[in-house]
Amino acid sequence: MIYIIISALLFVLLVIQNILADVLFLGRSPLEISLIVVIYMAFRLSFIKGALLSAWVGFVMDCITGTVAGAYVFIYYAVFSGSYFISRHLYGEKDGFIVTLVLLWGIVEGIILFGLKSLQTGEFAFFSFLPFLILKIVPLGVLGPFLFHIFDKLGFSYGFNERATKRP
Repeated sequence: MIYIIISALLFVLLVIQNILADVLFLGRSPLEISLIVVIYMAFRLSFIKGALLSAWVGFVMDCITGTVAGAYVFIYYAVFSGSYFISRHLYGEKDGFIVTLVLLWGIVEGIILFGLKSLQTGEFAFFSFLPFLILKIVPLGVLGPFLFHIFDKLGFSYGFNERATKRP
């Protein structure tokens, strides 16, 4: 039952995220809070539950943004899998590590999305890519640690976190 509620809350988050991106950035750059949510799920959930929820987030993003079908599903699953692997081998809960990881995945996501857009339009404009990437990853890096702390407080309150934040 908790995962049905979480799925509905993720849907509401994605709608609010896209509305805020249109208001704050005038539609020029998306505000990707959902990417931070997927990375957070990799640190806190089991693989199956997190992979299903990240695929759900990707599917809703595909529907909302109108990109190539399955692009966000693929990106978010890859981000979840990579972050899950990293969280199993490196235990980084410090703000600097979270910022670095969020910026890394933001750059990877931006490159993939820009590459898909270039394939659709048939032109690759590197000079329009850099401002797009900077506008995309700077808010991610700033919001990453802050949202991790908020999600930790909410997750522990409602029993969402299945993996401990501290190693024994």
